[in-house]
Amino acid sequence: MKTYILTGGTGYLGSALAKRLLEQGNRIIFVGRGKENISFEERIYKEIENNEKNQFLKLVVAVEVDITDSNIIERKEFSEYKNKVDGLLHLAANLSFKKKDKENIFKTNIEGTKNMLKLSKFLGCNFYYVSTAYIHGKKPGICYEEKLKDDGRKFNNYYEESKFISEKEIYKWSKKNGKKFVIFRPSILVGGDFISTKFFGYYSVLHSFFKLKKVLEEINNRNIFLLNSIFRSKNGKLRIPIPWLVSRKSTLNLVYLDSVINVIDEVLKKKKNNGKIFHITNPVPPSMKTVMKESLSAMNMNMPILEINSFFVNIFMILISQFLSFFSFTKSLSKILNTYRYYMTKSNEYDLSNLKMVMGNKMNKIISVHKKENFVYELAKDFIIKLEEFKNKK
Repeated sequence: MKTYILTGGTGYLGSALAKRLLEQGNRIIFVGRGKENISFEERIYKEIENNEKNQFLKLVVAVEVDITDSNIIERKEFSEYKNKVDGLLHLAANLSFKKKDKENIFKTNIEGTKNMLKLSKFLGCNFYYVSTAYIHGKKPGICYEEKLKDDGRKFNNYYEESKFISEKEIYKWSKKNGKKFVIFRPSILVGGDFISTKFFGYYSVLHSFFKLKKVLEEINNRNIFLLNSIFRSKNGKLRIPIPWLVSRKSTLNLVYLDSVINVIDEVLKKKKNNGKIFHITNPVPPSMKTVMKESLSAMNMNMPILEINSFFVNIFMILISQFLSFFSFTKSLSKILNTYRYYMTKSNEYDLSNLKMVMGNKMNKIISVHKKENFVYELAKDFIIKLEEFKNKK
């Protein structure tokens, strides 16, 4: 049995990783805050299903603390675990892309990381950090599994920038404490239990299109003059005659949550991985044309998808998001498209040398899973089914 400290244990990735580690018989010391008059301990147990709570009860410790508190190592709860922890897994982060949230993003993601590094040193354990594959910002080309140069690169949002700065802080810390760290850089996570969390990434875009579909179906049902003849239903599918433009070379790097968990699990077993960076990305990412086509098909929507030069696609995305902002029922879609425009129009390649080395023959399983036919369609269909079920329960 190993003992891990885990931040972000109530999140999308953190809760799934915690379940895997607990199933293996490991002890987890969850670190985090209460929320909306619910204690942190209660939040943790909400993430552990009732039939598992009793099974894992002896393996779970919840320490309610704000990771941005600079005096965190003075908390008496941590004293008893000094030199008794196998690793600190830092997953907690502010995922917002909004400019207005810059202060909170930097405080949580950068100051929080600094404090967790202090705690890791105090406890005498390895530091495992979940960054992002998009730490490269707007720089094109291949991104390698190595420390990125501070070359004045530009970022798409403050979230990316905060992760870049946090990685720099980890390297500073490592010079004084040895290479007792590992950095994971996952791309866009899909699969798993996404309904219990706030939608982000691929699912936020999918959800916005789903809401648009519902509005257009309502227009059809009301027989609104002219509009229902444009957005009409045929053979059970909502027909939208307006073409959607995508780049010929653009892909969307969707990676299964289970694949990310498998990689982290494998890395935790071997200390020889200290000082390394692992890209956890899709080795065979689907094209944007495939993503749009299969996602819309899963929602029973029919829209022409045209591949053109990325320069014109970017202009199209800007114009369509501005147009959609004029209507109350499409404002959310407009914001989402503007937020994720870079990820939908550009694409980078990711070096997977370290990943292939640590996974060995298991790498073939990751590749085969992501090469699965209709992989995006199944993701989208699963989302729609679970979303409908969730709404019906309310």
